[in-house]
Amino acid sequence: VRLELVRGDTCQKWHSDNNIARCIITYVGPGTLCAHERGVTRDADGGVASVSQDAAVQMAAGDVLLMKGGLWAGSCGRGTAHRAPSIGPVQSCDD
Repeated sequence: VRLELVRGDTCQKWHSDNNIARCIITYVGPGTLCAHERGVTRDADGGVASVSQDAAVQMAAGDVLLMKGGLWAGSCGRGTAHRAPSIGPVQSCDD
């Protein structure tokens, strides 16, 4: 289990994770974007090549996003396509 404090932009490229599963909860600000599989174009190895805009869904603060990873039984390396939202630089609590 890992708790991560994000204070600025992170990976905004559409991708999938090579793990069994991942849970993301946004407490403040815009949430992670994930995509319905019908709108995901995959590389030969199952990686995310592109995502159509209409397939994207953005989580809201407080939503719980549980995503299958590429190692999920039966997923054949095709984990949930997702990306971080653009939040820009975030002022530190120390400032």
